[in-house]
Amino acid sequence: MLIARALAAEPELLIMDEPMAGVDLASQKVLADTLTRQVAEGATVLLVLHELGPLEPLIDRAVVLRDGCVQHDGPPPRALGQHALPGHDHVHPHSADAEPIRTGLLS
Repeated sequence: MLIARALAAEPELLIMDEPMAGVDLASQKVLADTLTRQVAEGATVLLVLHELGPLEPLIDRAVVLRDGCVQHDGPPPRALGQHALPGHDHVHPHSADAEPIRTGLLS
């Protein structure tokens, strides 16, 4: 509901934090299509994501952070290890070797 309300305002900039969290795959695809249209109409979308999922083809720039420092800035890096496997269960380990947080910018 909050996403629909934000889109109704026709924003020039849309900032979303983990918009796919707890959302079924069919709805994720609908949201990806909706964001694609928003970008085509000139909006900028800033996403904070751990997993790119159906949004991956839409992201033209990714900034990867680890411990508050930029580790990567450019095209989205390829997923590695278990993250490259379809349907993997994502865990959020809280250790020094935790996976980086991915953010994406669509413009």
